[in-house]
Amino acid sequence: MNPLRSFVLRFAVAFATATLSVGVASAQTAFTSGNLVVLRIADRTASTAQAVQIQEYTTSTTSLGTALQSIVIPSSTETNKFTVVGNLAGNLSLNPNNTVTFAGYRASSGDSSPVTVSSATVNRVIGSLNLTTGVVNTNVSLSSAYDGLTFRSVATSNGQTFYLSGASGATGAGQIATVSGGLPGTVTTLSSTTALTTDSNNSLRHIQVANGNLFVSSGSGTPGQQVFQVGTGLPTTGNQTLTASFGNQGSTNVYNSFALARLGAGTSWNGTGFDTIYAVDNNSAIGSSVQKWSFNGTSWAAAGNIAVNGVNHIAIRQNSAASVDLFVTTQTPAVLTLSTIQALTDTTGFGGSLSGSFNTILTGTGNEGFLGIAYYTPVPEPTTVLAISAATVALVGAVRRRWRGEAVLA
Repeated sequence: MNPLRSFVLRFAVAFATATLSVGVASAQTAFTSGNLVVLRIADRTASTAQAVQIQEYTTSTTSLGTALQSIVIPSSTETNKFTVVGNLAGNLSLNPNNTVTFAGYRASSGDSSPVTVSSATVNRVIGSLNLTTGVVNTNVSLSSAYDGLTFRSVATSNGQTFYLSGASGATGAGQIATVSGGLPGTVTTLSSTTALTTDSNNSLRHIQVANGNLFVSSGSGTPGQQVFQVGTGLPTTGNQTLTASFGNQGSTNVYNSFALARLGAGTSWNGTGFDTIYAVDNNSAIGSSVQKWSFNGTSWAAAGNIAVNGVNHIAIRQNSAASVDLFVTTQTPAVLTLSTIQALTDTTGFGGSLSGSFNTILTGTGNEGFLGIAYYTPVPEPTTVLAISAATVALVGAVRRRWRGEAVLA
């Protein structure tokens, strides 16, 4: 090909892609692919409602340094105010639509015991951060779910239908539930949810959408201390089956957070595409730990564990089938024990035994607490991909027609 013509073609493709990406690239608070997203509170020792910040850090297994940005979520008199309560919540779920979601309360910072107040009085709130724009949305609340109970976690696949988890009880509205209503530009209160399981399931924790399926962890004997697949695919009706993964553990195990990975080349668990679970057991009564579990095509087997004081939440970065970076947050109610973010690289691959010691890569100051954590791996939205492809093809076609002397319509 003529060198000039080749240059023009490459320029045309680059120009079309760059032009169509300006809207995202120029967003001042857009998060960068490959960075860590962390939910932070100012006082982990308080039992009152806490204001929340979402922070971005450059990913490193040695030192995180200073946050690249901190997004403060409204927490006082605003109609869309959002707070959490200590370590009773704070899970971050990374979703296929390039958002992280989190659960909280329509309570002002400093309010006492919003968990025990009815949801009609203190709405439960669905929080969402669009990582491609940096826009936070806390407009959607629930007036009848988790009534007088802890609201723990939110996940979504599309930003329109949300999956919820929390505590269960006589006044509960379904321990795992789903609700549709999207995130409109105005404050919206939803009065009903659809229970996916019965209220007999208690203390379900972190809920996640991954690879087109729904998963949740548990900290109680019913349904069991472990990680479950909820139904098949992304269910929206009741009476869903909870499919057990690594089997019920002891009555003292509390699985607050987990991460899923595919490390082997064999059969995935229940068709989900995953064969490895990194699970956080944060029951301080017996010592908290990070556990690794592997699925051999028939059953799950323990693949090592590491004790980590006060470990709460986990995120992973998979470098290869034999290398996975683990990032965890820790916090305890003890004033003298600072909250941290710690990291470890698991190089043992599928079925290999997790071992070693986590390295502290960031230490909090004072009473601040690091809660939920996510590793941002963006998924291109279909409409964006199609728009870029169509524009690029059209521009390249126009250039070619000019070379051939054909007319190009303005």
